Amino acid sequence: MLLAEKFMLLLINEKKEKIPGGWAFGGKPIAAGIIVMSIMDLVFKEKIILEKTGRKKAIIKIIDASPTGYNFLDTIFTKIKEFEKEKNVAKIVRKFSKKESIDIINALFTQLDEQQIIKIESPMKMGRSGRQVLEKPEIKRKVMQEIQSVVIENKEPDGELLSLICILAIYSRKHIIAFHYLAFAKEYRKQAWKYFKILMKDLKSDKLRELIAKIAPSIATVQFMNLFNALNQLNAALGQLFAQMGAISR
Repeated sequence: MLLAEKFMLLLINEKKEKIPGGWAFGGKPIAAGIIVMSIMDLVFKEKIILEKTGRKKAIIKIIDASPTGYNFLDTIFTKIKEFEKEKNVAKIVRKFSKKESIDIINALFTQLDEQQIIKIESPMKMGRSGRQVLEKPEIKRKVMQEIQSVVIENKEPDGELLSLICILAIYSRKHIIAFHYLAFAKEYRKQAWKYFKILMKDLKSDKLRELIAKIAPSIATVQFMNLFNALNQLNAALGQLFAQMGAISR
């Protein structure tokens, strides 16, 4: 399952059958997260690498331009391939989350619908969050359990899961989307908030470096350090993009 799909599933409220506050700001915060997760997906599928070109700057280098086999991810991949010569990560996130947010969100909804994971009752539109019914809620619960095993039970994550947790922490810590609320059972939310706070302290915490040092060999150490650098850049980019937006409602 794609990281972008897991990110989206965590947003869907099982009872309300929609993304709480997902229509807010034209869906830009959600679209930005989807693009970030898609970039991570492309890294782990060995389609791109992230190269460090400055203290807090990372660019995308394409190493395999062939299709990924996922319609949605291939759409994002095409956008990246057609982007300007220097494929700056932060610029890509800002551009597509601003101009194509609703289209990106609905495209991912469509892929989840085709897999019968959700059922689209009505698409997301500007000013409306639409209605998305979880057809297989057990898949979302499994994703939540994977995250909780790391955050609550202190199990060691692989590279993909750590990347997902880092992005959830960035969103929570910047008060953009409360993933410490959405991705955890009630009894774990305070603990999750504390974990996110420690993990993402300037994205240079000892905790994060410790996890990177122990990471499963699903990605080379040097590449994960570049991924770490890109997270620094994305942290700054998301902060600039949503500084005036406040938190999305639960």
